[in-house]
Amino acid sequence: PDPDDPDSLIYTNGGGRLALFVADTGNHRVRKIMGTVARDDAGEWRWYNVTVSCFSGRCGSEDAPRPGYAEGIPSVARFDAPRGICVGDDGTVYVADTNNHVVRAIDRYGAARLLAGSLELAEPKHRGGDDDDVPTAPLEGCPPPCLSGVAGDMDGPLLESRFSYPSDVTMASNDTVVYVSDRHHFRRIDLVTRTVTTLAG
Repeated sequence: PDPDDPDSLIYTNGGGRLALFVADTGNHRVRKIMGTVARDDAGEWRWYNVTVSCFSGRCGSEDAPRPGYAEGIPSVARFDAPRGICVGDDGTVYVADTNNHVVRAIDRYGAARLLAGSLELAEPKHRGGDDDDVPTAPLEGCPPPCLSGVAGDMDGPLLESRFSYPSDVTMASNDTVVYVSDRHHFRRIDLVTRTVTTLAG
């Protein structure tokens, strides 16, 4: 499907090739737009041979996109309404995985992992009734281990921190810090000390 409400994008340019990464919010995936940049006969810069592909988030699946959380290769990874996006000099793509309340990192091959934020086992569904003794089943369509993000405003080590609907990310010029805006705060992810701190809010 075509991008549904793409929220934000960033580009990296090298060797005459332009890569544009799009946080495809409504389709719960990250897309990549590739093309060749060259001058036309009038000397103007143009973008040629443009292609659009799925970069990460159930890529290649014949099913309709669906929200969720999963790490791994492009066909396995899942996001929930990703929004802000930026790219480091090494090609790592950083994404505000908004409804999962976490920040993700995607390598140049499209494999996604958790960068910062907390996860928990997703709440299972009862087979019937309200009795706690009734056997439970995994959430439908949620690959094991079925995980979801935990909302909050906790600073500390990367995987103990908590965010609340992070919506934008940007990379510092030295490529060692990712800045994040969430619902109530402006946060700093230090990739060297592997900690999260609140700068404002």
